[in-house]
Amino acid sequence: FGTENDGYTLDVMGKWDGDIDNVIEGMLASGIDHKNSRTGIELRFDEYTPERAKKILDAGFFAAAYNILGRTSEEYRRIISYGVTEFTEDKHCSMGLDW
Repeated sequence: FGTENDGYTLDVMGKWDGDIDNVIEGMLASGIDHKNSRTGIELRFDEYTPERAKKILDAGFFAAAYNILGRTSEEYRRIISYGVTEFTEDKHCSMGLDW
């Protein structure tokens, strides 16, 4: 990725303890220049609440959700209303690797 971190997300899988404040604090302490690049925090789709998304956005990150397969249009509308704008799945690339 060179020196660019445009579109970078921190996937909190494996580090998630349910405390979004700790995740945000860790991101800010990491030294990532999120003010001059597009940097986000990625949570599981079903871990999002309006409060968690607001904290992520208020801290200057974008909100991303993963594990999206099988979601309904209603579920997408709900999570988009929180401010979540990026979506990915556990199965990466066309090889179907399950990370």
